[in-house]
Formats: sequence, C-alpha cells, structure tokens
Amino acid sequence: MRVIDEATAREAHRLVGRGPGRIVNGIVRAGDGGFNSPWPWHLDPATVQFADVTIELCDGCPAAAHSFLNARFCPWSSEVIGLE
Repeated sequence: MRVIDEATAREAHRLVGRGPGRIVNGIVRAGDGGFNSPWPWHLDPATVQFADVTIELCDGCPAAAHSFLNARFCPWSSEVIGLE
C-alpha cells in the first residue's frame, strides 16, 4: 500500500506492529501500481484511509480484490506490518 495523505501516513506509522485493529481501505485499481507485487491490483494511494468499522460488502481477501476494481476494498483482517 502507498499513502500520499500526510495524516494517513502518520496514522500508518502509529499502527505499525500493533496487529489488526483499524481497517485499511481504498479504491482498487488495475495493475500492481509499482508497489503491490505480486498482486494484479493496488489501492489508489489518493484514496487510502483507516477506519474503525466498515460495511461487510467491501470486506475480502487479497486474492478476491480484483472483483473490487474501481470500488472500495476494506479487508477487515488488514494490518500495517512495516513501512518503506
């Protein structure tokens, strides 16, 4: 995941290593975006957010994210494990 919003980046730093909790979500775009290999999709960096709760409709696993193309994807089990 890549983040361009400063407040979201600060939140990502705060969440590193804390395990699941806040839900990473954003709009799915085609291609790996240059940073989401080996997946054929990526979250649009301009749309990435963290949420406490989301609707079940956008929950899923990375293997199914292609079905969310141009829609919001919010995997409930997501977590920030590191930063580049």
